[in-house]
Amino acid sequence: MHYVCFHYEFEHGDVDLDAECQAGGCPSRRVGLSTTLTDWTDWSLTSFRLGRAIGVYETDGHWDKVGSAIWIDNTVGAGLHEAVVALAESGVLERRDDPDPEFRWPLRQ
Repeated sequence: MHYVCFHYEFEHGDVDLDAECQAGGCPSRRVGLSTTLTDWTDWSLTSFRLGRAIGVYETDGHWDKVGSAIWIDNTVGAGLHEAVVALAESGVLERRDDPDPEFRWPLRQ
């Protein structure tokens, strides 16, 4: 059995899969955007995942604990949103606006 499979089956427990647990070498530690944005994701969750990837939020920071900080008008939330938009404009992320702004890691062939 691969370590990642073993870890999530026996060590990770009830911790959110996107959050690092207390076991050493947890594979959820600062997971990159290419892994967390494989499907269309709304702008606020994309901003949160970018913040986790670059260390703005702790690796054990859950969306339900910090998500509201992205929605309210503040420097960090606005900056992350601007960074997501800039990544989309530069082609690092794909963007679609219908029905609402969503982003994903581009599908590469």
